[in-house]
Amino acid sequence: MSDPTVPDLPTERPSGRLQGLPHPDYCDRRNLFLQIDGTIYSIPLRLTSEHLADLAKGDGPDTPPGESVNDPLHLESISRHEMESFLDVMNASWIGGRPRLGEKGWAGALYTATKLGFHAYRESITNEMESTVRKLEALEMLGLAVRCQVKDWRSWAFQKLCERSGPLTGDEGQKLGVEATVSICGIREKLARKPKFPCKGHQCWWGVRKDMLGCQCTSCSYVLDMIKAEKPLNLEF
Repeated sequence: MSDPTVPDLPTERPSGRLQGLPHPDYCDRRNLFLQIDGTIYSIPLRLTSEHLADLAKGDGPDTPPGESVNDPLHLESISRHEMESFLDVMNASWIGGRPRLGEKGWAGALYTATKLGFHAYRESITNEMESTVRKLEALEMLGLAVRCQVKDWRSWAFQKLCERSGPLTGDEGQKLGVEATVSICGIREKLARKPKFPCKGHQCWWGVRKDMLGCQCTSCSYVLDMIKAEKPLNLEF
């Protein structure tokens, strides 16, 4: 693929002459074309991620896929809904405001940003989703954390399982696997022998303290440190 840092210079106009000097940043008319389930999308080439640009690079003499709407780069692991949710976020960053996405839309946008290597958007979406993620059930949170590769959310899910009063169910143990279940049960046993201090939570501006999963208070850090010490709970994504 051609260098995205070099502007696509228009060399002809109706008069046959270039009427002005193309701007090095804002005169790039090239796009990277992507196809998902029969639908074609485009992203300005200079705004694409390094990882996505690498996917579109060709090894042979032929024009690499993605440079033309007639020969888009095919993406297999992302759905149309996920791509469109991410593009809603990308467009909102240009025009201002907050995209109107539900929980599924934000999750889809985060997955797309993760898969395609849009690191700045990924960080922004992760921050946007934190309050919603904290309300999820432990295994639902864990599934989202693994799919979108967010280590903090994975630790929060295990923290929920370690701190709750009820025991792990057979279905949870089956989904977690033997090693992770043993690690969680070991932490639960330690907490039963030596209960942690009450969570100091998050102090709101009006002075009311609220429990906040994954907060950095001494009490939560005590549990999170035990989780981080367990290898089965910290496998690479």
